[in-house]
Amino acid sequence: MSAPTPKKYQRDAVNNALDIFRYAESQIQAAADEDSRRAASAFNGCVLLEAPTGAGKTLMAGLIAEAFAGPDHRHNARIVWFWFTPFATLVEQAKGALKRDFPGLRVRDLASERMAYSAQSGDVFVTTWASVAARNAETRKSLFTIS
Repeated sequence: MSAPTPKKYQRDAVNNALDIFRYAESQIQAAADEDSRRAASAFNGCVLLEAPTGAGKTLMAGLIAEAFAGPDHRHNARIVWFWFTPFATLVEQAKGALKRDFPGLRVRDLASERMAYSAQSGDVFVTTWASVAARNAETRKSLFTIS
């Protein structure tokens, strides 16, 4: 099954986000050294989808992730996504929508599948904002062990 057909405003948002990511990717690829790559990634390629409930944020984000990390995108990098939900109750809902509507993405489990060597472009780790803001430093580190 594939994602529903996006409305014009959703296509526009997806295309704008892809333009931002492609620009960031070009800046990173053009960087002369590791410090320049870090600077390019720190100042480029950030997107926030903010819209009311029912506006299709999941659809837009899924289309962006699938297009940028999929086999049609010409890059050598493995693009891995972190998908944050505001509440734990939405984690399973997001995972279900991703599995159902975006066959080009692979939903992974942070607890058991976060080894860098097994990462593939299009992997998506779904978790909550609270897990990033955890007071426990070990909990925060466990999210970002992919390199």
